[in-house]
Amino acid sequence: MLERAAASKKIMLEETNQQFLKQAGIARFGEAEEIADLMAFIVSPAARADMLNALTNVRFWGQSGR
Repeated sequence: MLERAAASKKIMLEETNQQFLKQAGIARFGEAEEIADLMAFIVSPAARADMLNALTNVRFWGQSGR
């Protein structure tokens, strides 16, 4: 994807990468192991518990007028 964007804009791939990172608001691309760890967490019971806790807090704050 980024290779095609660089070619169509006639700019170096590294410049395209930097533009993408800036537009996406991230500092760097994730490593494969980091992405795998994230996916494992997302489907874990711990993630479900965190999400339920967050939703409970949002509902509570909405009802308390915060």
